[in-house]
Amino acid sequence: MVEKVEIEISLIVPVYNCASWITEKIQEIYKHFKQKEFSWEIIIVDDSSVDDTPVTIEKVIEGIENIKLLVLEKNMGKGGAVLTGLRQARGKNRVFTDCDLSYPLSEVDKIVVAMQNGADVAIANRRNEESICELKPHIFKQVYSRELFGRILNRIIRLLSLTDFYDTQAGLKGVQSWLIPHLNSMHVYGFGFDIELLLIAGYRGAKIESIPVRYQFFDEVSTVNVFVDGFSMLKDILKLKHKQSIGYYS
Repeated sequence: MVEKVEIEISLIVPVYNCASWITEKIQEIYKHFKQKEFSWEIIIVDDSSVDDTPVTIEKVIEGIENIKLLVLEKNMGKGGAVLTGLRQARGKNRVFTDCDLSYPLSEVDKIVVAMQNGADVAIANRRNEESICELKPHIFKQVYSRELFGRILNRIIRLLSLTDFYDTQAGLKGVQSWLIPHLNSMHVYGFGFDIELLLIAGYRGAKIESIPVRYQFFDEVSTVNVFVDGFSMLKDILKLKHKQSIGYYS
């Protein structure tokens, strides 16, 4: 009988409608991880793209054993895609990051190291004074507006005692495998996904470590509209607060 090798790191990458540029990103991820001495797997989760993203990815990963593609039958939102990947993963440490690699793979390594050193959950913190943001001048105004909007929302979240963290929304986080079954109670897959994950982790006694990171904005950075999406975000926050107040998480 062949002994099954334990996987140290699972990297989950949610994707949606990115056929025109995803090939280079996957190749970059693979090149980075194949140099690692620990065992690893990469799980790409397509959130029911309407372009050729799945076909494009299948061509890139053909013949590579430790990279697999999951294609969702219906669009679940980024949170739903991430949660699917976390559940399907086999690694002791499970990390998810954005497919555009706005967090360079060196920053993924920081999350991995934090978890290998004992963190149950490790989260990127863009607002740490040691964090560095790199961007092109032409998108400075958009980045500034997004940052201001994020700070206002984070203050609301902290005032409601949903979290003590100053950056809940960074798209780079790591979760130990023992915590995954506890995430079955999650119901929010939009803006509130990350907040709910941290809520559950906190109530389960997880050691959560916040990590300063370097992150990049080189293209148009967001489709979020303050007025259009703000209501949905507030709705998620109030839904989570209600669930917390009735003891759902405890």
